[in-house]
Amino acid sequence: MSASKTEQRDFAQPIDRVYEICCSEEFLLRSGGTSERPVTIVDSRYERRDDGSVFSEATAEQVMQPPEDAGEDAKPKTLRMTQSSTVFPLENGSFRIESEASLPGNTGRMSITFRYSASSGGVEQSETNQVGEKSLGCHVDAKATAKSRIPVVGRKLEKSVVSSLGASLDRTIERINDLATQTWGQ
Repeated sequence: MSASKTEQRDFAQPIDRVYEICCSEEFLLRSGGTSERPVTIVDSRYERRDDGSVFSEATAEQVMQPPEDAGEDAKPKTLRMTQSSTVFPLENGSFRIESEASLPGNTGRMSITFRYSASSGGVEQSETNQVGEKSLGCHVDAKATAKSRIPVVGRKLEKSVVSSLGASLDRTIERINDLATQTWGQ
């Protein structure tokens, strides 16, 4: 069995800029942890391939503190996960990223495919375009699939993993926007 979910978003970045950011080492090899649950990248690899694609692989660790009611003998647990991603070349105003990772405890696999494409926004005026000119933005479709090897409990894990796709996609767009601001000031 497996579980899948699809989400989509639109955001205000031109497709060529999004592609450049998504191909960068900083984007592909940066941990997605939070201040409450930090993630440390312990090993990584980045490669631009002859076919125009970009491949990355990162192994991350996250220390999980035991629940408060676990008792005095409970010790922190370190989760280790390896994720590989391939960014395919930008063609005809679109590109895709395929990522695959192990589920926690190496109980199965999950995959996420992001399909980015140029989209036209509403009519507006800004510093970079003229009155009446359509501003270009980006549209992204994301699909997550999780498949566990553990019956019953694995089904709950699959659903939990794919249910976080919307929040994950929002964080990804936030990272793209942050890197665009750092690089181009917008």
